[in-house]
Amino acid sequence: MTRRSARGRGLIEDTTSHFEVEDVHTGDEWPLIRWRFVWGPGPDHSVRSVNVMRVVQAAGYSKTAPTVAALEG
Repeated sequence: MTRRSARGRGLIEDTTSHFEVEDVHTGDEWPLIRWRFVWGPGPDHSVRSVNVMRVVQAAGYSKTAPTVAALEG
């Protein structure tokens, strides 16, 4: 197992750490998501961060089961 995949596996298997969404701003062309990653008690066991995104184009895709397609007719 590589070092990178070992870190990823550790994050996946850890049941105590979690992400907390602090704020979501979607009012303009530059949405902001402020979040905190918490891995233990107290402020010394967390880190805050922000994702800044630019919405240029959005698309969605959904694969449906054949039984759902039958309901259209």
